[in-house]
Amino acid sequence: MKITLHLTLLLAIATPMTTWADSENGQELHDTDCLGCHGTEVYTRENRTINDFFGLKRQVSMCITVTGKGADWFPEDQADVVEYMNQSFYHTKE
Repeated sequence: MKITLHLTLLLAIATPMTTWADSENGQELHDTDCLGCHGTEVYTRENRTINDFFGLKRQVSMCITVTGKGADWFPEDQADVVEYMNQSFYHTKE
């Protein structure tokens, strides 16, 4: 029993957070807070500057800081938005 519990906890810690992210919630938050400043064309343009998962996370954090939109998001909400954007536009690996 103890071994099973320890293995379960270890697996939970080792699993990337985006596995638990809710991309549907991320889309709702994105559409409400992000599309007021720009459209999705910035994600698909040829010369985009985000090329990896951590760059995407940094950009979402910066947008929240600079614009104040999403300032009321919980960390889980931010992870949901990053997951939605990654699944829909960036397709990067963690």
